[in-house]
Amino acid sequence: MQPNPAPEPVIFGEPQQVVIDPNTGLPQNVIIIQSPSAAPKVIGILIIIFGVLSVLGELFNLTGALNTGGLFIAFSLVNLAINGGLVYGGILMTQYKKKGVTLSLSLIGAAAIIGVIALLMMPGMIDQIIEDENLTDEEADAVKRVLLSNKVNYWTGFECRKFESEFASFAGTKYAIALSNGTLALETALVGLGIGAGDEVIVTSRTFLASVTSII
Repeated sequence: MQPNPAPEPVIFGEPQQVVIDPNTGLPQNVIIIQSPSAAPKVIGILIIIFGVLSVLGELFNLTGALNTGGLFIAFSLVNLAINGGLVYGGILMTQYKKKGVTLSLSLIGAAAIIGVIALLMMPGMIDQIIEDENLTDEEADAVKRVLLSNKVNYWTGFECRKFESEFASFAGTKYAIALSNGTLALETALVGLGIGAGDEVIVTSRTFLASVTSII
């Protein structure tokens, strides 16, 4: 008579007979299954979200860097590549691939190094902007003329009213109002549009503080 075959290994179900190997003392028909941790997948998803948001923000920064040129464009392109790589690394992590962890950690380290380099080079980058935006002799003479006229207020001078008239003509509108800063311009625009309590105003996530404070 042939011996009965060993029971099929199961993961769940009713208790089964366990066959012990007499040589090793270990069960022969038991499968030990270790469920993978959810941590890599969660971290990978967070990295993907961070990378996507950073890519969008860097694209926004790149539009401004195009106006300044030089190192600003270079740093924006490098950061764009790093953040794009983070998205790919996050995708690999959600697939439980060790390459995703290595790639993500390497890119985070590279981003930190790039940030330190940017801080060290920032004074030179700012000097470049200032150099590109130097006032011309004509602009300096115009300011000097206003100061020496002692008519430096809107109600005593004529430069602002002249500018408003010329700008209105340039914009093809009937009126134009010269204001002292962008915050006042935003507040004036909201009032002109009739925006009030309970109205919804949408602003970009990466912007100057005045874009929000002018609303509230």
